[in-house]
Amino acid sequence: MSRMIKGIGEQLHRTLKGRIVALEMSPGERINFSDLCEEFGVSLSPLREAVKKLCETGLVEFLPRRGYYIFKPTCEDVKNIYELRRMFEHYALKSFDPNDQHRNDLQKLERLGQAAVGKREEEKKAILLETEQIHIFIIRHSENVYMKNLFGSIYDFTLLFQHLIERNMDEFVAHHTAIAEALLKGSINSVHKVMDKHIDAAVLEICRALRGREKQQVAVTT
Repeated sequence: MSRMIKGIGEQLHRTLKGRIVALEMSPGERINFSDLCEEFGVSLSPLREAVKKLCETGLVEFLPRRGYYIFKPTCEDVKNIYELRRMFEHYALKSFDPNDQHRNDLQKLERLGQAAVGKREEEKKAILLETEQIHIFIIRHSENVYMKNLFGSIYDFTLLFQHLIERNMDEFVAHHTAIAEALLKGSINSVHKVMDKHIDAAVLEICRALRGREKQQVAVTT
């Protein structure tokens, strides 16, 4: 493969991944290569390379004799991925020891979460997605490189799940803010408690959203 095709493929991969995670490409949707080639003004080779890379991470699924489809999560998928996330984040907290720069970052996240009070829903959603960085912050400061890599392999799924959340955003932003506040105080036990509450609430809300989407699809097809 030429460097040019590889470079274009990497750009397409980033663009398509962003669309999938943001639900701009619907879960379960069949990928139309012709339309995408026309939209991006590219040949089939780099597009196929990008889609195959998405298959490797699970955001796209290949079905023999049918084609490539966008990952369509089930409630079981949500539970399994969030359970892994729970394990990773609790483990990472064991070695969490913030320095001055880390404290500055935490204070920024804390202020951002506090600023969500009284905002419109779409603004709260943007703040929720931004304060989601608190989870990356915790993992990033772990000394276990292998765990960081494993967490990275599931993080795109958790971002996709976050985009499914349509209500109770105040609650989830408040969780992120409380985690930042507890980390600043050095109260790791409090972080563990809020983290469990946050993950349990997220699983319930995302599963509710998935059931709602299923009902809408059934209504459209009947």
